Amino acid sequence: MTLLGALVALWGALVFGFAKTLHVRWKGMLADMRRAGVRNDIPGTEFFASPEGLRRTRIAGGVAVAIGAAMMIAGLLSGGAGP
Repeated sequence: MTLLGALVALWGALVFGFAKTLHVRWKGMLADMRRAGVRNDIPGTEFFASPEGLRRTRIAGGVAVAIGAAMMIAGLLSGGAGP
């Protein structure tokens, strides 16, 4: 439980940390596609390029960090890093 919690917390921190970079890249990709005349058929790209998408991605990262930390604490309180 402790190791799984650490992995979940690490994943959440990465999502939270890279959210702005990914948001900016999605916006740039969509702008390039529009300039090139390519139709956007990729589901979810408009959402991730929007301010709401950035906000929800950051929230998801923060929630994952909190859940991972809670799992680590529960694992430590229950007797260590065992299954």
